Amino acid sequence: MSVINTNKFVSLEANTEDTFNNTLWHEAISGFLIDYLANKKVSLFELKPTKHSIINEYDSHQKIKFNGHPAIYINSLILSVDEIKTLAADEDFYLGHLIILTSEIINPRELFNSWAYLKLAGSSYEIITQDSDGKYFHIHNPTVEAENHFYKHFK
Repeated sequence: MSVINTNKFVSLEANTEDTFNNTLWHEAISGFLIDYLANKKVSLFELKPTKHSIINEYDSHQKIKFNGHPAIYINSLILSVDEIKTLAADEDFYLGHLIILTSEIINPRELFNSWAYLKLAGSSYEIITQDSDGKYFHIHNPTVEAENHFYKHFK
């Protein structure tokens, strides 16, 4: 577990190599997401989505392209505990393709511009994501509330 703090961003990071096994790792992530996201509006964003993207399950999703790259997103969801569990177990989230934002996506192109540099992005969004190998869990630009929940689940 580490905190990355620069002049441009703060990022909380936990990884499986800290003492977690796969079951405990998944439980820690699910527990954090349930505690932190319950009754909170979130947005979901996925770059290069497949037809199996869980975002497709919501009627109000938006599909966009930027520089030839497809993406899909949805704003202002209040997820049930079961939906949060499904999201936590989703392969696209596990592999870092699907990100969770705790605010409405105002300018999806900003996410495209930041995607390749997500860890270094000076984005104003609070972003919850995993790395492409599923071993690292990140919260970029966390609120104090997110930090409290993070330290509760990733000791």
